[in-house]
Amino acid sequence: MKTALLALLLLAGPLTQAAPGGRVRFADGPRRGTGLCRGQDDPVAQAMEKIRKAIGETRSINLARTVELLKVIRNEGTFLESQKKAKEQAALYAQAADALARALEAQEARTGPLRKAVLTLQKASRRAEKKKTDEARVGAWRYAFDRIALAFQVESAELRALVSLGLDCFREGEFEEAEEALKEAEERLPAILGRDLETTDKNARFASMILAQTYLATGRYAEAGAAARRGVRLVPDLADEEIHLRDLHKNAEDYDSYLRKLDEHVAKNPADLDARFLLGFQIYFSPGRAKAKAVFEGLRERNKDDEGAAYFLEKMK
Repeated sequence: MKTALLALLLLAGPLTQAAPGGRVRFADGPRRGTGLCRGQDDPVAQAMEKIRKAIGETRSINLARTVELLKVIRNEGTFLESQKKAKEQAALYAQAADALARALEAQEARTGPLRKAVLTLQKASRRAEKKKTDEARVGAWRYAFDRIALAFQVESAELRALVSLGLDCFREGEFEEAEEALKEAEERLPAILGRDLETTDKNARFASMILAQTYLATGRYAEAGAAARRGVRLVPDLADEEIHLRDLHKNAEDYDSYLRKLDEHVAKNPADLDARFLLGFQIYFSPGRAKAKAVFEGLRERNKDDEGAAYFLEKMK
């Protein structure tokens, strides 16, 4: 294939990995020694400041970003622990958990993994209050942070698997099953995405684009066009990908037939702007990419505010 899409669906591991014995640990980041770092005035103060900075970055959050921030908090917290600063570590962990819980609760998608993360943090807070030592309180927070990391790992893996399953079903002509898997992936994305696309696994965000191909194959052009538009929103750099949509279809002759029928539909139904967008979308991601320009220009003539047309025409300048 001339596209890296199929390979992408199998790449990009999670931010966490299993440690010996089965416990999830945060993926390796910058490591500190157990002694004071040379060339730095106060490494303990620097570690605390990094944790405070991470806490301050919780305003726009999703589960993936939460794990990234927790990685910083945990790494710097481990250094504080090595310096026997359990009191400071426990206080900062408590602040971090409170900030993350409030930020996650403020998200529009409060079900699924986001809600579980909030409940995990709230439960850890109640546990920490009952602990008699700072070291024990640190342990309660550490457990909560690792549980959230595990939830993200599981959710990301399931999303990738759903998209991969949907693609497999689509290529086998099992369109009903493909639609079910891909729509479920789409529905579960908001809990992971939040408002920040860049921290979300790109593999899972291809769900809408593949769903558009499923609808194309079954002649549901309005739904296909809408799914293609969602695909652009979910993958803002989609137009830069070297993707040939024809390669996603198991039978190239079938794809050519789908495209001919779509072209005929657009010619007979010029007011169907989603179908026209879909036609331009399909042509753009083909060896004859330049021919898509006329389709998108025609779309913009009918709707000067069409964001999808504007997106691709900007890329084709």
